[in-house]
Amino acid sequence: MIKYFLILLYLLGSKISLASYTGTSLTQLVETAKVICYGKIIAVENGTFKLIILRPIKACRQNDTISIRKFANWTCASRYAEYSTYQEGVFFLSLYEGKLATIGAANEGELIVKEGIGYIQNYDQHVFKAKKIDFISKYQEYICINLQTIIDGLKIYLENQETIDRQFAQKNDRERVAYQYNYTDKLPKNDFLDILIDQKQRGFWTIAIDGR
Repeated sequence: MIKYFLILLYLLGSKISLASYTGTSLTQLVETAKVICYGKIIAVENGTFKLIILRPIKACRQNDTISIRKFANWTCASRYAEYSTYQEGVFFLSLYEGKLATIGAANEGELIVKEGIGYIQNYDQHVFKAKKIDFISKYQEYICINLQTIIDGLKIYLENQETIDRQFAQKNDRERVAYQYNYTDKLPKNDFLDILIDQKQRGFWTIAIDGR
């Protein structure tokens, strides 16, 4: 009897884990990605797609062509559209079963870019203006940022990650009572960097609602 009860618990637990997930924040994408690049899809194959790197950001080279595992849609998350040539994005990639793949259970590791604008899913904040983007989702709102600003912000973050980490390690030090110097105030002004810093400060984890 106990054996059957344990099996039932296992099956129920599996269904619960598939029904929901904890999303991946931008700062987690930046800090954990093995490769970050802006690129364009040039071929779609069975299970993978090929990307030409137009702007290298981390651990890659311009004009290289890389093969990336397709994101597989599931109950709570689906890509905004079928994979197609000429689609563009900023990709945060890691290795999965020996192949490069976007990070995140909801494909958070693909930041959509169209006509020079990147779209960052809103994360229950009221600082940065967000709006609905019909070609992505009818339900979620997105913060629209110029592509060059995104690339510059990513590079600034990566180049100053030690400084940024020091800033937030200091904030988390409960024994420290003296004035805390704000290292991030000295970084160049950049709207995408501001979003990254805001998410890191919040310790942001998002829950996907509409499958994006």
